[in-house]
Amino acid sequence: MKNNIEKVYGKLPKKKVGLKKHNVKLSLAEDINIAINLIEPIMNDGEDYNAKLIDLGKRIAEIADEANTLVSMSSNFLNIGYNATEQVDEVLENARLKAEELGIDPAVIDGYTKLEELSEIDFFAIKGIEDAYFEEVQYNADRLKTLVESQW
Repeated sequence: MKNNIEKVYGKLPKKKVGLKKHNVKLSLAEDINIAINLIEPIMNDGEDYNAKLIDLGKRIAEIADEANTLVSMSSNFLNIGYNATEQVDEVLENARLKAEELGIDPAVIDGYTKLEELSEIDFFAIKGIEDAYFEEVQYNADRLKTLVESQW
């Protein structure tokens, strides 16, 4: 008569069980979970960067539209301003010549002294617009372009 242990062993399958297969399956499942835990936060961060880049692009577009308008208007204004400074110089020169012909001091002509004072600073006031464009707008536009291009 067989004892209880022999009876239990007798009921077990006689073929070998491939535990290596089970080990591989467990290892693969672990790798899958690691990959899931890796990619999910990256995808969430990616959505955040996507939204921020879209927002940045929209703000740049708004600034580009504003720059287009303001630079165009400023350029036209510069032409008007530089022409006006030339006209001021011509008027002053004409007033000096007429005053000399009459043998009077040009300062006695109404408005001459004020126009002469303005003529000493008018060119620089107009040129300040051009300087602001190159020192601020052009400089920072170039800087933005360089920064963006260096990242990609």
